[in-house]
Amino acid sequence: MTIRTKFLIVALLIGIPFSTHAQTTQPEWPKPELKFEILKEPIWPINFSNFEICSAYEAAIQIVESNFSEVSFGHLFSLIDVGGGKSGPYIQTTPTWRLLSEKQKSYIEGDTTKYRYNSYSRTIKKLGRKYSQDIREYFIYVMSEKDAAVLAYALVNDINGHRRKNWEEKQENLKKEQKSVTYYKAEIPRLEMKLKKMKIEIEALQKIFHYTNPELAYSEFVEMDKLVRLINIDLAGLNARISATKKFSNDPKQGQLQEFYRLSNEQDVELAGLLARKKAVEDDRDQAKKYYDLLKQVESDQKTLSGMKAGLVYTKDNIKRTENILANPPEDMTPVTVVDNKVVIHPIKQPETKPAGGK
Repeated sequence: MTIRTKFLIVALLIGIPFSTHAQTTQPEWPKPELKFEILKEPIWPINFSNFEICSAYEAAIQIVESNFSEVSFGHLFSLIDVGGGKSGPYIQTTPTWRLLSEKQKSYIEGDTTKYRYNSYSRTIKKLGRKYSQDIREYFIYVMSEKDAAVLAYALVNDINGHRRKNWEEKQENLKKEQKSVTYYKAEIPRLEMKLKKMKIEIEALQKIFHYTNPELAYSEFVEMDKLVRLINIDLAGLNARISATKKFSNDPKQGQLQEFYRLSNEQDVELAGLLARKKAVEDDRDQAKKYYDLLKQVESDQKTLSGMKAGLVYTKDNIKRTENILANPPEDMTPVTVVDNKVVIHPIKQPETKPAGGK
């Protein structure tokens, strides 16, 4: 390693923030310590979309990444609203931006290729066994060796930030699941007690209504409600006759007074009978409605209770799975592994020095 390379490492370890994401209560991950190999032999630029990369260097970094769909370097350069009605690359909003050279900033803001990557698999040995390991190799185009180091760390730190976020989301899910278990444990006994009380009421009502089908109970309620309406019609007619009898009894013709007294007494008896009948039918109707409501409520609460018990079992199992994941996190929840912790920096031949034929 050259003295210049060592300087790059020390300066970057001191000066570059670990992540573009906010720190949380999650335990601190180890900071990346990259080694930089700076080669003297320049490479020819690569043609993309009919324009040539005009950066001074290409920095190559290989990352162990099984999930090739994981967030890539590209979003750091994606355009966003940076305020004032202007758009710019996302990287402008991160601490990394102030560490870049002015030439690198202009390069990123221009119509240029900022990076490219290849994905491949390699075979490694671990504990005497062979395993396939997926690698994603990034090639970052920069204007200086320092810019190469800044962006290499930005890449590692940014992916680490997303992986840590995955871990935090899983931890937050665990807390929600634990709250769900607490809720289930409190709600299930309460619902069981409610069901027990309703079933006691149903048993009492079954002495009147000898069926347990809620639809039949509702039909009984409907029929009794119709009967109440018919009684109300009879009551309206009877009250009209009573009013007429009282009116004529105030000025009776000769010999009709006794007849009015007889009619009035009969009407009073009929009114008392209709009112009593109405009260009895209304009571039965209300009991039928209560019986129906209880049967439907029990039916609904029983389904809810079954769902809660199943939810409790599922959530407890899921908590075990989540705890196991957090204890043994997968790759997308662990710090980035850089192959050999190394970044290889190649100087790039500038286009004007390229010979005819491009070889």
